[in-house]
Amino acid sequence: MESRLEIEAPSGTRRLFQRIESLGVPFIHERSIRFSRGYMGTKRCLLSIDPQKLGSHSGEVIPAVCQELGMPHSLSETVLHWLPEATFVHFGFEDDRNQSRYKVYFEQQRKPNQAGEPILLHVAFKWKVPSSEQWVESRYFWYPDQTPSDLCHKIGGYHRDPESPLLESIRSMIKHAGSAELLEVREERGGRFSYDLNFYDSNVGVQSIRDELGMVGDYFGIPEDVIETLLSRIGSEDLGHIASGLHRDGEEFLTLYFGARIHHGHC
Repeated sequence: MESRLEIEAPSGTRRLFQRIESLGVPFIHERSIRFSRGYMGTKRCLLSIDPQKLGSHSGEVIPAVCQELGMPHSLSETVLHWLPEATFVHFGFEDDRNQSRYKVYFEQQRKPNQAGEPILLHVAFKWKVPSSEQWVESRYFWYPDQTPSDLCHKIGGYHRDPESPLLESIRSMIKHAGSAELLEVREERGGRFSYDLNFYDSNVGVQSIRDELGMVGDYFGIPEDVIETLLSRIGSEDLGHIASGLHRDGEEFLTLYFGARIHHGHC
């Protein structure tokens, strides 16, 4: 089991951080930890920029960064399609169980919709490296105006057991935070069936969900002392968002995002 708690910086993470830093514009750095059966992955990061800060060069710079990270050439035109309307571009890297993957998300404007209809908020492309031809497209749909009760009910549909201890822990997080934004993740070719709950506007810390993370660790078979050490290191960070459900391999998972910080790039 991967249980080292340092948010390690493998070559893929360093490469991404240095490249985004070199753009010379402010960016947000967010860390995350992924839990699955007998596994806790820490080699992950998400870096976010406002493409308008790049001025008229964004249409050249963003695709160039994607290509440098090994994005399949077949996606070049698709990136140019989604970039003009993007309010943020999020670049991600993960190295889970020795499988590396880069990701780019194009966050779209929150356009009005009919009552109750979800809104497309993110279009993401994720590819393995070095074998970049293995890629998936993910679309994230926002369900606005969801009460905590609505959220607790809806997320049950993304898990095999609607009353599992994992779901109990996530529902407890929702009730503790008092509010959250729900994004549903849809993939045509990937098979992922999952969701994302954004807690940033709730202004709660990771320490406030200490008991719930203990339940998560117990559910996935992570030793209690590892969870305690984790909390001692990141407990003071802001709780960001939680992703959970069924991954592409059919395996249940939970990813904890936390500690978003602004960095100032330099050329």
